[in-house]
Amino acid sequence: MIGAADGIRIDFRGRIGDEALYRGLRAALTAMEADLLRSCDAAGSARMRSDMKRMIGAGGKRLRPVLAYLCRRADAPAGRTFRAVPLMCMLESMHTASLIHDDVVDGAARRRGEASINASSGRLAAVQSGDFLLAKAMERLEYYRGTGINETLAAVSAEMCRGELRQLRVRYEPDAQDEAFCYAQMYGKTASFLSASCRTGALAGGLAAEAADRLGRFGARFGLAFQILDDALDYRAEAVFGRPSGQDLRNGLLTLPALLGGIGRRERLRRLFMKRNKTERELGFLVAHVRKSGALERAAERIALHCEEALDTLAPLREGAEKHALTLLATGLAERARGL
Repeated sequence: MIGAADGIRIDFRGRIGDEALYRGLRAALTAMEADLLRSCDAAGSARMRSDMKRMIGAGGKRLRPVLAYLCRRADAPAGRTFRAVPLMCMLESMHTASLIHDDVVDGAARRRGEASINASSGRLAAVQSGDFLLAKAMERLEYYRGTGINETLAAVSAEMCRGELRQLRVRYEPDAQDEAFCYAQMYGKTASFLSASCRTGALAGGLAAEAADRLGRFGARFGLAFQILDDALDYRAEAVFGRPSGQDLRNGLLTLPALLGGIGRRERLRRLFMKRNKTERELGFLVAHVRKSGALERAAERIALHCEEALDTLAPLREGAEKHALTLLATGLAERARGL
């Protein structure tokens, strides 16, 4: 297993399906992680260096750089290819920075099995650490001028920021968080980034715009399925991933499983959801309702649908180890959802 963080576990070795491709991916991820750790040495304080290295070293799924690596090799190249590792570093730096900033907004105490920077060093230190990682990510843009990668990453950064701002405006307001809003949020905060990871990987591999856009669509549909599964796992027992259940509800957010469970519609559930300082008993009541309502099973059906849509986008691509690996990732996600 290449990475394991809070939430979904992905056994990449089992999902790659080709030993040579897996070895190449492992080598690229090792180089990426070494580069990310070195970049922390430029931070202004020892505490900041230690905090960031701890977050990077704690691992994570590395899903975004993995998708970029696979998509860089997923179809016959149409032109000059560009290095994979700087792009992988940019994607993982951007992702880690977004998690650090999310922890500040949510007041989260844990991240990747470690104390969050927010908890260990304070909100200001966490904001500075996230900003530093974003700045280091931007330094690598020079490798990809003229490819369309820079523009794609700029666009997805803006989309993720808009998603965070939208979310902050509607917390604890059930009428503002319907299913359309939920899907917009899943796209803005997760699927758009996975789509950009696939598209930029394809562009780094010299793929034509049509093939890059197709792989971007794969990332978007896969990203929706991934986020629904991650949200559904918020209703599992604390011991599963070392995080308490129901954190989205605690923070005033209605994810798709909560909506499918009727949290935003039934009056008693609405009142509890809107309460900003829920007791553990009240939160447990909401979580138990979602578990018993059949919402997780209905969420699994959505996941299967989006995984099937993702697989459909791959059909025109040439057969090969990379296409097979992407197929295994999507089918594996649907299989994982059947266990909800």
